[in-house]
Amino acid sequence: MLKVERNLANNSLQAYERDLFQYHNYLESIFKLHHIEKVTHGNIRAYIRHLNDRGLSPNSVKRAVSSIRTYHNFLSAEGHVKDNPAQLVDTPKVTRKLPDILTVNEIDRIMSVIPINQPLAKRDNAIFELMYSCGLRVTEVCDLEENDLFGRDTINLTANVGDQVKFSAELPKEIQDTAFKLESKFPPNSILDDSKIIIDETNSFIQFVPDISGTYTIGLSLSQYNNQISSTQIFICEVLSNETTGNTKNDKEIKIKKTYEFVRVKGKGEKHRLVPIGPNAREKLQDYFKLERNSLKGKNSNVSQIFLSRNGRKLTRMMIWILLKKWVSIAQIEKEVSPHTLRHSFATHLLEGGADLRSVQEMLGHRDITTTQVYTHL
Repeated sequence: MLKVERNLANNSLQAYERDLFQYHNYLESIFKLHHIEKVTHGNIRAYIRHLNDRGLSPNSVKRAVSSIRTYHNFLSAEGHVKDNPAQLVDTPKVTRKLPDILTVNEIDRIMSVIPINQPLAKRDNAIFELMYSCGLRVTEVCDLEENDLFGRDTINLTANVGDQVKFSAELPKEIQDTAFKLESKFPPNSILDDSKIIIDETNSFIQFVPDISGTYTIGLSLSQYNNQISSTQIFICEVLSNETTGNTKNDKEIKIKKTYEFVRVKGKGEKHRLVPIGPNAREKLQDYFKLERNSLKGKNSNVSQIFLSRNGRKLTRMMIWILLKKWVSIAQIEKEVSPHTLRHSFATHLLEGGADLRSVQEMLGHRDITTTQVYTHL
């Protein structure tokens, strides 16, 4: 019911289930109530006092009351009970606590203690750089898949004077009508200008004749993104060599370098957002994909998540929490740090740097801008 009507995440659903399980246990053990229709307003008030006596945080009590009210509203609306004892129960007022944040120096200290050559270090570096760079929730990081990364693919091609080079990109059907562009970077001494470079009307290929021998870098970047875009692009490079034996058509063997510039995030309520990736996180992601991920994935070809355990399985929230605690301890950070602290720090540092509040709201995936405004008070 909650899953459908309120579009709650699985973690929220599990929290509601725990709340109601504990509520039922209390009613049965204290009041000997085994039938929900016999619950009174006074029973609910007694349970709330019980929660406060246990020393639960105001937020936990508030969520429990919300669970109970929603539960009784449902029973009443569906005709399972005649009266709704939760109708007059007030939700406890909660004073919003300012979130803990890390300084930029403390962030750097945590990243710096992760050894470069230690197994899984490249994965850990990529995880925490990405969380801080993009302000991601820990669940969002766990759920990231390979096709959630977008950006630029480039090749370095060695070509000689007189060669005729044609570089083209074959794009999947879902992005053939999407805006994209081919870009080029030629050797320093090259004097090729726009008039000597042929680019077709659809921007799907670029053609030129090198004026000097050297390395020519060509890349494709998508300039428009949507949820249907695949990050897979197929590149074809043809070189018509100008050699003494005559013109010979060769398919150059090329190496593609990926640069990740955006990440598509599935946030609360199954809502997607696109967040730019900072330069440090880009570098760490590329190192992880190049040097570690394939070995972690092993023969498990069905796994699509980006971050994997040593057994090639999707990382869990608790695994990431334990990893962060480990590196925070080694960095000798005295503050109480959780994965969400990186998200708080991301938002605070952006606003301190002059970022627009609305832009930060969109990157964080906040539904209500007042949630984002709390960072302006830090």
